[in-house]
Amino acid sequence: MPFVKNYLPNICEIENFYEEGDILKILEKFKQSQKWSHIIQKKPDHYSHVFKNDSEYMPDAKEPYLSSFWRNDDLSNDKFIKEKTFFAIEKHFYNLFKIKNLEIDIRCHKFMEKDFFRIHMDGYAGGYALTVSLNKKWKWDWGGILNILHGKDESSILGLLPKWNCANILNNNIHPSPHFVNSVQDYANENRYTITCFVKKK
Repeated sequence: MPFVKNYLPNICEIENFYEEGDILKILEKFKQSQKWSHIIQKKPDHYSHVFKNDSEYMPDAKEPYLSSFWRNDDLSNDKFIKEKTFFAIEKHFYNLFKIKNLEIDIRCHKFMEKDFFRIHMDGYAGGYALTVSLNKKWKWDWGGILNILHGKDESSILGLLPKWNCANILNNNIHPSPHFVNSVQDYANENRYTITCFVKKK
């Protein structure tokens, strides 16, 4: 049965997001696919406008936004993955927020050694940012942790472990929390697999 844990007013986690048989099939598709594209981003001006923030704990305006990760458009458009993901989102969002008629942008990602996201905010992409973890036994010190800044001037941090079949939801309608994924370490025993969705009402 799904279980919801509320961390902050705009951040919650849903355990057992997919049916067990469905997520096992999705994980196998991730592992078998060879259609991964390595995305390396360097955006010199993003901290001066898109991700602008006056907090002393955030990157300065002259720093570049950087990221390194793998994306798979074939998986994002896979009929089974889309069907099961859309069904789960629509079910959970109605139960949690009493909203329906959703617009969903789905992205399938892989993080390998040294992959990361610098601090960013997702408010521009959709009202809700949802990330489902497909790793069965991830460890804290492997890296790849979703770190969410909060509190006065974003001075505190909440670290969320990529847990099997758990969805983390950031409600950008309440607050577009800055967040980042720290680098995956070379001793991590597996790749970090996630499905990230940006969700808004139609």
